[in-house]
Amino acid sequence: GHAISSVGAIDGREGQSWVACLGRRVVLRGADAGVAQSLRFSRWPSFQSSTCSEKFSREEAAYDKWGAVAQWLEANEGFADRRLRQGSTQLGRGLVVTAPVRKGELLLWLPDKRMLKAKGQLKLSTAQKEALLASRDVELGEGQGWVIAGFRSFFPRVAETAAALAIEAQLGKKSKFSVYIGLLPKRCAPSLTTASRATRRWARGTPAKWAEGFVHIVHAGVRALLDGKNIPDALRTWATCMVLSRSFSRDEGDQCELWPGIDSANHGALGEATAEHWKPRSKELTGGTDWESYLDMGAPRRGLPQTEGVGIRATRDLRMGDEVLLTYGERSPFEFLALYGFEERRAKLAPLVLPPIVGAPKFDAKVGELLHRLDCFPEEEAARTLTGLEAPSGRFDSDSVMLGIHLRCLRTWLRSPSRADASTPWAQVDLPILEALGARCAQQARDWAASVALAPAGVLRSPFARAGIRETRAAERCVALTRSLAHVVRYGVPPAGADVSAAQL
Repeated sequence: GHAISSVGAIDGREGQSWVACLGRRVVLRGADAGVAQSLRFSRWPSFQSSTCSEKFSREEAAYDKWGAVAQWLEANEGFADRRLRQGSTQLGRGLVVTAPVRKGELLLWLPDKRMLKAKGQLKLSTAQKEALLASRDVELGEGQGWVIAGFRSFFPRVAETAAALAIEAQLGKKSKFSVYIGLLPKRCAPSLTTASRATRRWARGTPAKWAEGFVHIVHAGVRALLDGKNIPDALRTWATCMVLSRSFSRDEGDQCELWPGIDSANHGALGEATAEHWKPRSKELTGGTDWESYLDMGAPRRGLPQTEGVGIRATRDLRMGDEVLLTYGERSPFEFLALYGFEERRAKLAPLVLPPIVGAPKFDAKVGELLHRLDCFPEEEAARTLTGLEAPSGRFDSDSVMLGIHLRCLRTWLRSPSRADASTPWAQVDLPILEALGARCAQQARDWAASVALAPAGVLRSPFARAGIRETRAAERCVALTRSLAHVVRYGVPPAGADVSAAQL
């Protein structure tokens, strides 16, 4: 019943597919017809200002760019599975599969030589590093203690990689990464990198001020590295936000790299991720044996990778149209927005350093050695740090991987090791932990509430203020649930008016 408004064709890797726009719907037939499901061609919502053919043109351009990246990888000892495509998803543009994929299958392989990172003379000097750190010393030195310490040593790697990306982008088609750079977004996401000066100034006074400090010194480091290289400020800013939101680290933070293709995957919370990074063990660990002898996954269609590098593999069976999601880690709502430019509905509360715990045994060398043997941090402040608290519900149980690890470490210090498992029911001996956690969450709620209350009118209407409100509410829920759990531990029943059972707590 609709007139055909336009007809086009896609020269896919499996052959040619024909596309017809019928009103606001699209019909796709041919060798790559599975793309219709994965790119959501068939059921677009009504767009008052966009026709079917206009949207098809945008999708076709993205389709062609991903195909070019896949061919570029294959020409450089890497590969992208033919079932992998880039398209529109509920989370924006991301990676989807156009046919079923088995759990454990390798979907993409990126060799080391095609990772974009800083090389040669593009390094910050010791004097430059010290000057940049001094400009935000208070912001980076407070708040989360040992958690933030790593960012002090990591920021030069981020700045150097961002400078390298800006230089490659300036080269245009002459860059060996031009195909990959063409796949990157042309605009920055609304993170702190591109936020207004008023927003950044306000962020410096929030409990997440370390994020503003980190973004500031990275951006300043990029400017220092590119000084005199005739690269526009807009390109420097673009490269900075691309690296802050898309880069990966290896070797315990000694490397900051852009991983073409892999960085197209969107974020999924730990329970929602459908893929993971995969890197074969080094020859030193395997004695030079064939990789296939210890792979715990199905051999990819292109065979095993023959170069050093990194890949992504499915962590569950995927159906046609499923999105490939990688976890970006456990961060708070404000941190996701500040660094990555999106609001995560399942974000965690920021790591909380608990105040000194009443009745805790002395943290001496023996305790440190015990924690070290259990793969825990052997420092007292680290032992008193909890991460993995879920922001939406304020839950604090062993369902969160990171929280379970930190609870086990903390309870090892306060209990005997044989009774320190995170799944052990809460008991009287754990009340000091709950009291300390409740006090810390209450302080977090007060600090965020005060920050939001002091936000200028322009900031108050921004996503950053909304993230601050979410942080406040999550901390308040943490306080309420901590008190409820302490009531159950003491008396065996929830307090009057609690909306959860003792078993749920």
